[in-house]
Amino acid sequence: MGWLEWKCIELDTPILQIRAGLLGRPQLVVADSLETQKILTNRLHEFNRTRFLAASFLALLPYNHMTMPTDDEWRANRRLIAETMSPRFLNGHAASSMHKSTLEYIDLLLEKEKRSSGCPFEVLADTFGVMLDGIVGATFGTDSGAVKRQLKFIQNLDGVAPIDASRGFANFARAADPPLLDALVLLMWSLHIPTHPLGGPLPHKIAMRFIPRYRNALKLVRSYIDESVKVAEQKRQHVHEEEEVDSPTAVDLIVKREIELAKDQDRAPSLHTGLLRDEIFGILFGFDVLAIMAIWGLKILTAHHDIQQKMRAELRSNFPEAAEAGRVPTAEEIATTATPYLDAVYEEMLRCVGSTPALVRTTTQDVNLMDHRIPKGTTVFLLTRGRSYTHRITKNSSVGGKSADDMRKDAWTGNWSPEGLSQFDPERWLIEDVDGRKRFNARAGPRHMLGTGTRACFGIKQATSVMRIFLALVVWKLELRPVPADLGRFERAGAAFVYRAKEVYVSPRPIV
Repeated sequence: MGWLEWKCIELDTPILQIRAGLLGRPQLVVADSLETQKILTNRLHEFNRTRFLAASFLALLPYNHMTMPTDDEWRANRRLIAETMSPRFLNGHAASSMHKSTLEYIDLLLEKEKRSSGCPFEVLADTFGVMLDGIVGATFGTDSGAVKRQLKFIQNLDGVAPIDASRGFANFARAADPPLLDALVLLMWSLHIPTHPLGGPLPHKIAMRFIPRYRNALKLVRSYIDESVKVAEQKRQHVHEEEEVDSPTAVDLIVKREIELAKDQDRAPSLHTGLLRDEIFGILFGFDVLAIMAIWGLKILTAHHDIQQKMRAELRSNFPEAAEAGRVPTAEEIATTATPYLDAVYEEMLRCVGSTPALVRTTTQDVNLMDHRIPKGTTVFLLTRGRSYTHRITKNSSVGGKSADDMRKDAWTGNWSPEGLSQFDPERWLIEDVDGRKRFNARAGPRHMLGTGTRACFGIKQATSVMRIFLALVVWKLELRPVPADLGRFERAGAAFVYRAKEVYVSPRPIV
């Protein structure tokens, strides 16, 4: 997607036709934030979820709702898991789990800082670990121990870490990661198989079935989920059917919901099916996207020391009791207190980084798109960064008889001046209320990395909750000092569906 992004910028075109392979059907690339917004919110009957995504996940999550078109089956699956995104759950058990994991992660970073001789060090793998710990705790109520393993390992090291002679970073050894983390990372990287030009769904399915490391990884994850469902089922036997278990996990909520749905539909609960397992698997798989967001967040904060200071000032002002008591804000405090600048930093991070390079849709009928006749069954890639997101468009450009100014009038969000679009500026998300106080405006401008409308990412609320806690605690407890330019490059690594940073180095200092 990187090449397509830059090609649309180079040509300054909002629409581009491409062909996948010599015999492939023509496909379209849309590089216009306002047109993308219209497609995602107002033209759902014309643009549905594509088979491309379903085919890519067929070997891993064949029954998950994200692989389905928007139909009754999709709605039924969403009803089954809806409560896992409720404020009560996200601000309660899920927030507590992420809060605990983030504090352990900060302890790990500080332990490494003591042994780094003042040099930056890599935290990419550790950041994947903290997100797994948080999601596993919220989903299953267990501790995957990814961060604790590394913390104990570092605490038992003698002396300081060796310094890389060529680049000047502290090169820490690592303990073995938990089998669950290894399995999930391997399965995520296996998505290169169905998305590669020489691969496809069938080679991916063959790999999952016949290559031992893939087969064993998938078996481990599915077994972990199946055992957790059994535990949740046993817990339900000890409470009244209308009651909640103590501190319910995501699995507890899903099991309870399935039992309720079965009663309403006069059938036996289907607790041990591929459908229920794949929906839980999808929630667990979300740790990868959360880790990628956190990694980009660390890189952005390291590069913008002034933004760290503004965030820290806002947090200490908005959580005066915590600041006065010399403690960190609690999970509940962070989840329920307005923090406009923190929210603005998060949204600006999504806008600029664009971890998800494109949203993919398929036309369900012959359509008119930007004054072009597009046949039914055409795959359309909706870019989420680049032209009109982080790069200005030609001032007088027009499509389908409408100028850019005319299209802005039809948008349900605002739109910023083309000047400074490429700059990281959280202030663009803030407005002043009648009392002169800054307020966060989620509709200040377009941002589609996690989608919008009916088919937006199911975990969008969870992502916001997790990142607010993670960023707030990191900035409260740490100063992320600048790192050498060679270590702070915003370089992407190849990935199947996301833009992941190739590396992330930090040089933390504790805030006393």
